[in-house]
Amino acid sequence: MNQKFIKDLFTLQVYSLPKGHILNNQSFDESILESFSEEIKKSLDFIGLNAIDIRRNLSYQVICYSVKIKNGLIVTKKHLDFISKNISASNVRVYSPGYNVIYIEIPHNQFHLAELSQFLNSDYNEIYDYPGLYFPFGIDTVNSVFFGNLFQLTNMLITGATGQGKSSFIHSILTTFVSTKSPDEVKFVIADTNNEFSDFCSLNPNYILQLNGATKLLSEEDEIIRGLHAITELIQLRYNLLRDTKTNNILEYNLKVKKNEIQSDLMPYLVVIVDDLATLSDSCNKRLEDPITEICRLGKTFGIHMIVCSQSCSSFNLPSYLLCVLQTKISFRLADSKESRKLFFNTDATKLLGNGDMLFYFNQDEIFRLQAPIAITK
Repeated sequence: MNQKFIKDLFTLQVYSLPKGHILNNQSFDESILESFSEEIKKSLDFIGLNAIDIRRNLSYQVICYSVKIKNGLIVTKKHLDFISKNISASNVRVYSPGYNVIYIEIPHNQFHLAELSQFLNSDYNEIYDYPGLYFPFGIDTVNSVFFGNLFQLTNMLITGATGQGKSSFIHSILTTFVSTKSPDEVKFVIADTNNEFSDFCSLNPNYILQLNGATKLLSEEDEIIRGLHAITELIQLRYNLLRDTKTNNILEYNLKVKKNEIQSDLMPYLVVIVDDLATLSDSCNKRLEDPITEICRLGKTFGIHMIVCSQSCSSFNLPSYLLCVLQTKISFRLADSKESRKLFFNTDATKLLGNGDMLFYFNQDEIFRLQAPIAITK
């Protein structure tokens, strides 16, 4: 795993799971684990990739085998496909980052949900005091805990078939912000024609940005169009404010407010969520193209960030302009291999297991497999 990339991206070390966590006490049948190791070793020997070391790690939904091979050996796609086909399990994901290591992820049958509550306890309190919008992104296949900063991730595209965890993941992000930030620090604009977030909006009205005199969910297409155009006007107002106060971005502005160098209220972050884009009509999609593009291009400096959700990433449902302006791409399980290739240039998204299993891709770097946290109401 590219530790330097993670540190640079999230400006934090990668955290370990707390002691006593369920995965730290997980037990599996050793004979099954060893049989997979033997299958991997035989496959590698057959194609001439001699393994120096094979290690395994148990995560939420998969067993991750890390195989180190001899220096100088070239790993091709044909090698990876051969290994995948010769393991007696379904939905096996095999990939190589290119430095004499092969990772093999095999599903297991002792699934556990990653509950959001475990990331909101005292073990991680220091993270939420950092400038920006930090939230638990998920846990990878070697049980490292990822935290994302929306200020750095800028804008997010979330795709996946129905029932795979998209809305639950967005709920966990919103719940984290409500739990760690005050209404003066963050506001939301939620466009949702399916009314999946109506309860959240009614329970947290102080966090919903007032648009056209009302603080509510945008559930009609005309409301969504007017709302996003109003946000583009807000960008211009915030630009004028930063220019007049001689500050470069929202971080500098809020820091001066806290030091009483500027006599004003804090400038709250604004998280704009559009769910689900595929359900909107063609005419609505076309009218949303300009405001979404403008918000994505200009919003970061002023603390305005887009999260766009779509159950399909086909060209019909997901316009190509969104793939360009939404730098952070997240996918839960997809049914169509063509859609997976459109996002990640491979079919790995079709091999995901559901229940919050996702792929994360940022700024043309490594693709990470994470188990998304889920907010569970008790």
